[in-house]
Amino acid sequence: MAQSRLAHDYFLPLHALAHELAPQNRPVTLVTCQNDYTKDLTTRCMDVVCLNRYYGWYNLSGDLDAAREALDIELDFWDGVGKPVMFTEYGADTIEGYHGTHGEMFSEEFQRDFYAMSDAAFDRRPWLVGEQLWNFADFSTIQGPMRVEGNRKGILTRDRQPKLAAHWLRERWHAIPDFGYKA
Repeated sequence: MAQSRLAHDYFLPLHALAHELAPQNRPVTLVTCQNDYTKDLTTRCMDVVCLNRYYGWYNLSGDLDAAREALDIELDFWDGVGKPVMFTEYGADTIEGYHGTHGEMFSEEFQRDFYAMSDAAFDRRPWLVGEQLWNFADFSTIQGPMRVEGNRKGILTRDRQPKLAAHWLRERWHAIPDFGYKA
């Protein structure tokens, strides 16, 4: 809790200064990633809560039922804070062309199911103001034991070919009401 207090004491004056210096009084935020949100004193003081979360991938890996439960618990927590919430990162790695019979991690089915699980949780909460998946397309990274030829969380391949999740997301987004802004 001491580290959370230090972060709070550091960022709260910066939050106030940003509002003081910005004539438009735009919302001020910071992004929190995979932290213990119950002890986070700083994020709840921001104008918009921005979360990078990977339930079912980096934590509760491969268990989408447990991930759904943990995501719901956290979202219920943020509902109690009374601020708009935005998911600024969420996603799952997928090797294009890999299909599993049981929705295994790295399969295209798992990535699609990951987004379906996450988005269903988001859709039940009207105060959730946005979602940004990670990532548009696969990209190269340095070598390491956690990456197979780069970051594979894209809904498109490095060659910009759609994965199964891209088709699912297209259907989802087309179902959003058109208020005259869609081309």
